[in-house]
Amino acid sequence: MDKLYQDQLRVWGDIQKLTNNYKKDGADRKRNPDYFQSRLLHLEELWNKFQCNHDRMLIEYSQDHKYFQEMEYEQSQGSYHSIKETLSQAYQDILLRMEKPKASTSVSEFEEQGTSERQESAQQQQGFGINTIKQKGLQYQNSKGRGIKCTKGYIAVFICMATKAVHLEVVSDLTTSAFLAALKRMAARRGTPEHIYSDNGTNFIGANRVLDSGYDELKRVFAEEQFATTITDMEINWHFNAPAWPSAGGLWEAAVKSLKAHTKKVIGDQKFTYEELSTLVAQLETCLNTRPLCPISEDPEDINFLTPAHFLTGGPTLSLLPTENDLRTRWYLVEKTFQDIWKRWQSEYLPTLTSRSKWQKPRENLKLQDLVAIHDANIPPGKWAMGRVVELHPGTDNIVRVVSLNL
Repeated sequence: MDKLYQDQLRVWGDIQKLTNNYKKDGADRKRNPDYFQSRLLHLEELWNKFQCNHDRMLIEYSQDHKYFQEMEYEQSQGSYHSIKETLSQAYQDILLRMEKPKASTSVSEFEEQGTSERQESAQQQQGFGINTIKQKGLQYQNSKGRGIKCTKGYIAVFICMATKAVHLEVVSDLTTSAFLAALKRMAARRGTPEHIYSDNGTNFIGANRVLDSGYDELKRVFAEEQFATTITDMEINWHFNAPAWPSAGGLWEAAVKSLKAHTKKVIGDQKFTYEELSTLVAQLETCLNTRPLCPISEDPEDINFLTPAHFLTGGPTLSLLPTENDLRTRWYLVEKTFQDIWKRWQSEYLPTLTSRSKWQKPRENLKLQDLVAIHDANIPPGKWAMGRVVELHPGTDNIVRVVSLNL
């Protein structure tokens, strides 16, 4: 019986390897056709030998066959499962494996369709006309001095889906009223959004309920025609993702991941007051909105680039001069924390822009006149060193890894 079981495992393993490799694209297959031809011949020899040595496997599979009923009774007396149950489970596993690629494809198509619909609608809006919301937690002090109780606060992250601009607001707690106050501050400076996408947080659901009731009340009071346009602009359409589906909010989840990771590493257990934390968050917002998106022109001598700040203020924001290096002041601590977060974010953000491709899937090489970002640890926060590619130096495999830049 052990020899029979070993032969079954070996033949079944070869079938699984061939089936799984056949489902992959041609570029992803790690074996050539000659290899598979030899493996198929070997598998055919094993199967013929298996059939000759084990005549019992030639019995047609049937739930009511006497052989399976006897084997089921014998196996049920020991510690093994029944033969019918085992074979049925094996067939179910095979069907699930065959259906998984189709299911994953349909999900990805659904995600791409939803993303394209959001992008298409976002292109028709102004800055923060369609945005997303996410919150992360930090601790801060209610006031200065010793023995002061610390309170856990939160940072509300608003992301414009049209320009990818970021707006940060400090929130005292996770209540609906606190979030509505942050939403009002954002709308006062960036404009009232028309669409908001978020997860199913209780404070977001409560805010949506309050806004809906407030809009209905205003529409009832100001029913005259002269107020119709104004009231219509004040309505916010809130869209919630499906529960337990965080990948649907990849845009804001990535922003929170980037912001939370670096602030947690730099701040650690340090406590700030509400004013200090608000100043730090405003400076971080400036850095996030100065990241390069694309070159402004195709001029080889022009190294200017487009940033999210261009859509908010008309151009990149200017960084203020650092304060005096007095270690006794709290504001120097805030400035030092901001600079440390900037250095970490810049050094860890740039490598994510370059994805290393595998040898099965060739990628497009760098071209002449491409605008690239240069890592420079000596530039001030909010500034980026850029350069144009003026000469390519491909390797023996015609892949460009070294270039000459015009700074």
